[in-house]
Amino acid sequence: MNWTILLVLSLSSCGVVQESKENKIAKTEVVQPTLQQLDISQTEIIEQINKLANDIDVNLKSYQQVDTTTFGFSSEGTGLTGYYEGSNLKKVVAKHAGETGNAIEEYYYDDGNPILVKHRMSFYEKPIRESDTTKVESVSEELFYLHNGALIIWIQGESEKHKEGNRYQEKAKQLLTSSEEYAKALK
Repeated sequence: MNWTILLVLSLSSCGVVQESKENKIAKTEVVQPTLQQLDISQTEIIEQINKLANDIDVNLKSYQQVDTTTFGFSSEGTGLTGYYEGSNLKKVVAKHAGETGNAIEEYYYDDGNPILVKHRMSFYEKPIRESDTTKVESVSEELFYLHNGALIIWIQGESEKHKEGNRYQEKAKQLLTSSEEYAKALK
């Protein structure tokens, strides 16, 4: 009896324990939890998100790739690429073209939920219609870490944005809405 409790406690620290109803002792299965099921610190969440995003990028070639072009997200159109493991969306890359610059957004997913958004904007020296070349004048980068549908960290350049009430929540809503719209456009 004591060994069974010790085993269950040991396994529960590694993952969620599911017990068979037919035989409570004989069959114990360990299921890997998603980030939403974990009770860990924000630093640990960020580390887990970075690891998951890195794993997705490492395995990108093994995923099914779906490409489409859509209008309405930017003035010159948006190229969307979705990466799927079976029916599970792992990553979306949105390339927005505009007259004065372009933007690339990368959405990373865990269990169907966005967990990280990388946003990079390039601003042209002159609008496209005024020049034969598109020389980039400046670049802006942002990282958005999400957990349980909430924006937990917003990093712009080298510094973290402070949680400024409504602006932070509005950005989270915008990211989640874009994520849903991109996923829908890829189907």
